[in-house]
Amino acid sequence: MGLASKLPKFLTKRKKSSGARAESDAPPQEKSGPTESIREEAGVKNEKPDETKSAQEEQTQEKNQPKDEDEINIDLKKVKGFFSKIGSDEEKAEDEPISFDVKSAWSKVKSIGKSAKAHDSDEEDINIGIGKAWSFISRNRTYLLILAVVLLTIYVRMIPADMPFAENAARNTVVNNLRSNIESQVRAQNPGLPDAQVRQVVTDQYNIIMKQQGQQVEEQIQAFSNQIKDFFRDATGRPYLPDIDTYYWLRYTENIIEHGYPGDVIKDGQQWDDHQLAPFGRAIPQSDLFHPYFLGYLYRLANLLNSNISISQAMAYYPVVISALTTVLVFLIARKVGGDVAGLIAGIMAALNGSLVTRTIFGHADSDAWVVLIPVLIIYLYLEAFDARNRYVSWGLVGLSGLTVGVFSFAWGGWWYIFDFIVGMMVIYFLYFLVTQWRILAKQPVKLIRLERTRHIILMTLGFIVSSGIFVTLLTNFRNFSQAFLVPFAFRAIKTPVEAVLWPNVLTTVAELNEGSFNQIISQIGGKFIFMIALIGILVALTRRDKDNHVDPKYAIILSIWLVGTIYASTKGIRFTLLIAPAIAVAYGAAFGIGHRHISRWVAREFNVKKWLISLVIIVFALWLFSMPVASGQRLFQYRELIPGIEGSYLGRSIGEQDAPIVNDAWVNSLAAIKNNDTSGQGIISSWWDFGHHFKQIADTRVTFDGTTQNTAQAHWIGKVLMTSDEREAVGIMRMLNCGGNFAQNELQKLYNPGLIDPAADATFMHDSIGMIKRIIMLDREEARKALLSERESMKAQPRKCLI
Repeated sequence: MGLASKLPKFLTKRKKSSGARAESDAPPQEKSGPTESIREEAGVKNEKPDETKSAQEEQTQEKNQPKDEDEINIDLKKVKGFFSKIGSDEEKAEDEPISFDVKSAWSKVKSIGKSAKAHDSDEEDINIGIGKAWSFISRNRTYLLILAVVLLTIYVRMIPADMPFAENAARNTVVNNLRSNIESQVRAQNPGLPDAQVRQVVTDQYNIIMKQQGQQVEEQIQAFSNQIKDFFRDATGRPYLPDIDTYYWLRYTENIIEHGYPGDVIKDGQQWDDHQLAPFGRAIPQSDLFHPYFLGYLYRLANLLNSNISISQAMAYYPVVISALTTVLVFLIARKVGGDVAGLIAGIMAALNGSLVTRTIFGHADSDAWVVLIPVLIIYLYLEAFDARNRYVSWGLVGLSGLTVGVFSFAWGGWWYIFDFIVGMMVIYFLYFLVTQWRILAKQPVKLIRLERTRHIILMTLGFIVSSGIFVTLLTNFRNFSQAFLVPFAFRAIKTPVEAVLWPNVLTTVAELNEGSFNQIISQIGGKFIFMIALIGILVALTRRDKDNHVDPKYAIILSIWLVGTIYASTKGIRFTLLIAPAIAVAYGAAFGIGHRHISRWVAREFNVKKWLISLVIIVFALWLFSMPVASGQRLFQYRELIPGIEGSYLGRSIGEQDAPIVNDAWVNSLAAIKNNDTSGQGIISSWWDFGHHFKQIADTRVTFDGTTQNTAQAHWIGKVLMTSDEREAVGIMRMLNCGGNFAQNELQKLYNPGLIDPAADATFMHDSIGMIKRIIMLDREEARKALLSERESMKAQPRKCLI
């Protein structure tokens, strides 16, 4: 509208200038008559545009344009009115005597007439052009809104690519040093000056320096910023991948590119990682194969477009692409509930949600983006299947949703949660249907079964369960599928400090798996006020009706289960708040989308306000509520006085600006030195688990344990090494781990419990076996052998009772 409102003034100026030229170019007139008489003799008349025809065309265009009171529409009638008036009032030439012949005058007037007609034609072209443009926007508004959401998602997640944190750090450093130097001089010259006056003098002097030498200061800031950025770039000038788990996937992806499969070798038909749990290694879990294969194919595709791209650089773009697809699906689900307004608001919320952005920004190539995308895709496919009119389309979409569940089970161990959510939704939905049909159920239950809706609900539920079971079994195994309803009960023990086998549960030390309180969780997803609006969205979703005008509560049901289930998961591990984000976004968008339907009708009817303006106000208000507590990345607690319950979270843009890589030149140079000095290739790095993935990928060295083997017996032994003050004990533990891992303890446990098959799953006599290990590691080889033989003879003479 801003551009359209400026066009009339622009064109008016053109018309006036054209008129001026006509006056200056017209020849002087003789006394026999004014210029107007010459126009009449020449047959040139001032004609106005055919306004009747223009109005008819406008009415025809309005009739042909699709109308949907739930969508965003802008009325350009008033703008078009400006164009129809342009050129209606011609400038009149002044009466002046003609100083040369009539033929010359006639020639000039004819050129003026042509210029005026051409100008009228320009106006019509502009008018028609705007009409066509608006018609195109109106027809394709949904696609354009999706495009806007996608571009916003990409923009926010690409912010770290330029490393803005470096400029912020450089600016803060230079400015603080400058102010500190000024303050030191002021205090040296005026020792007794009060602090308040010192601060004022410092500020005044700083402003003077910036006014006089501001350009030099900015150059210094920029130079220091570039220096910081270089510290986080590799030899080719590309940023290092920023976090920990990314290097786990990078090593497997490099293996795929080098020899065609993720493992270092293949043992007994299994992908084997010989860098983990040194010195033996371990089989790669099946759920860890999907992601590196995808990254490998992504690199090969990117390499076709840019032959200079590296594997790590291609990986850096992966979360951006997958997040864009996620926001599209969030838009489409919300649109099904509350129209384009709901879709737009939900999509923008998903694009900016802090818990999502933190784990899916540029460079963070962990599997989190899949963990969000695939469940949203499963829900969307199933809802589309349920609502489809065509039976074959419906069954095809059900099968596709089941296939996606199977892929999810192959990609992530927590796949079962979305499967359980959908099955739970259908059970509740079927119970609701039975309640609404209680009269038929009580009198004629057979008739109820024959109803089309009854059959549809049952078949859709069974079709989803069966198709999911088939594909989960094919892509993993049937046992994995059979436990889908039981795993949630085991999820409660994820943070148990000590497990049944007595080894410490190291997951309790993982920050992202810290248990979150309800207030913490709600704060991370936007605050109590945002959460309350989302709950309202679920309630108003109960008013939605299907194509047969039946009340359709399934959207409210799935949003409720989705919200409750993911909030519960977040109480066990705060990282799972990213699973809440799509549900919150859809529910929040639904509240305003459905509200928009009713509000726009009432306001348009009562106050004669255009619906497009109402839509715009509602969208701006909804996004303002979401973004106001997170401006500049700071929690603005003062807004609590205005709207109680707003607590705020970090806006996506601020997260991107503050994202700094963990890996830098210091890390890379140190690990490169280790790699170069390990000429035998048999070196082992023993440390706490946090940076094991860096050691494996950058130093290409085996590790005692890492971020995917953290919950093993090695955690106990390395913890003992780091805590003991006895150097002999530390050396003995390291020798045991580097030579046989936890193999010695497993064998001793079999000594105390003959016939034991899996020592890692049986705590019987574990206390005795660990105690024996701690004794013999302090001895030399011969003394240790004698101690073990003596223990065996003692066990034969008097079998030991279980101490547990």
